[in-house]
Amino acid sequence: MVSEVKAARAPIHGDSVCATNIGTQPGYEQPSMELESHRPQEFERGPRFWVIIIGLGISTLLASLEHTVVTTSAPRILEELQMREDFIWVTNAFFVSSASLTPLIGQMCNIFGRRWVFLLIIALFTLGSGVCGGATSGGMLIAGRAIQGAGSGGIVLTVNIIVSDLVPLRNRGTYMAIILAIFGIGIAVGPFIGGAIAEATTWRWVFFINLPIGGYSLIPQAVAGIPGAAISAASLSRWGRFKALQFAGFAATTMGMGLLSMLWEGTSVAEWATFQCIAALGIGIVIDALLPAFQAPLDEADQAAATSAWGFIRAFGSIWGVAIPAVIFNNRIDEMLKTISAPTARKLLASGGAYQQASAAFVMQFPQSVQDEIRAAYREALQRVFWIGAIFAGLATVLVLIERDVTLRKVIDTEFGLEDGRKSTHEATAGRKV
Repeated sequence: MVSEVKAARAPIHGDSVCATNIGTQPGYEQPSMELESHRPQEFERGPRFWVIIIGLGISTLLASLEHTVVTTSAPRILEELQMREDFIWVTNAFFVSSASLTPLIGQMCNIFGRRWVFLLIIALFTLGSGVCGGATSGGMLIAGRAIQGAGSGGIVLTVNIIVSDLVPLRNRGTYMAIILAIFGIGIAVGPFIGGAIAEATTWRWVFFINLPIGGYSLIPQAVAGIPGAAISAASLSRWGRFKALQFAGFAATTMGMGLLSMLWEGTSVAEWATFQCIAALGIGIVIDALLPAFQAPLDEADQAAATSAWGFIRAFGSIWGVAIPAVIFNNRIDEMLKTISAPTARKLLASGGAYQQASAAFVMQFPQSVQDEIRAAYREALQRVFWIGAIFAGLATVLVLIERDVTLRKVIDTEFGLEDGRKSTHEATAGRKV
């Protein structure tokens, strides 16, 4: 009888009555602990746990660098490949590809396990970087960025899935905050790396080399975003609630965007850095409170699917987060062209050329009066972009009020996780590990 029980499938909901009947029959021996039905596990951290977290962090850093590494090197890239208004697809192809493959990657993680899918998307990311670095035309660069985006989006998604497998929902925010901090560092130093490489060698090494060096103009934003994520993580672990955090985060983001819309030529470094910090603090709080809220109402068995759905929505939002500001910026620049007296400057700034020409060297080549006109055009365009951003953030603040608050779980109940050598019936049947 015992051998027959050992061969049986893992118990599922509704099997408890059958198990009780079997246990009352004559000659039945109580099975050992390894034959008990699968139970939620307490959260344990060991050396292997931290090795995995470190590995995930390194992968996240490489993926995050490519989100912003082209921002400062773009003028040189666009000049050599003559892309002009097509420049937006250097970024959009990255995010479109990331969004489109996210649901598929999530399901692949359920079918084939996390490990092999993770290795596959890292290879895909490396391939895309090579294509970008060797690009001889705008189309080839865009294709490379699309491949790179699929790999980068897959890395971010599977990192979130693996962390969800290892950490219970109540504690998950802390480790998500660690990953987010690494992601923020990559976002921050990306522009510096891109600009430094483009100045010292060629823009192609922007894609061939992904090494952290340092940063400047985006550093205040990253520095403020990390504490925001830490505040969110600590609050989630302590109280297990996310609604108040999201409200506070979106409200701070709205305030920061509104303040950024007041920037002008005379704004001091201290002012714009403070405005960035306010917006970044809000974003940091919100980002760390979104995924736990998305996962909270669902069973652990559905976490990969839920995480991939969340990743798709986030990536889809990133597409519009690039496309909408770009359209607003370019349209406002075109409206302001009539205020610029130099025909040469108007021609270079028209039809999406303002982004390509966004450098001090371009502005300084004109007489002082024309420089003032160009700076005014950029100011007006940026102010409108930030106003639209404040409106979207304000709308999100209002929508949080109708959200349902769900208490976060403190235990893990998943068929994926670290192998510990103690297999229950459920684990023997599933046989799948991170």
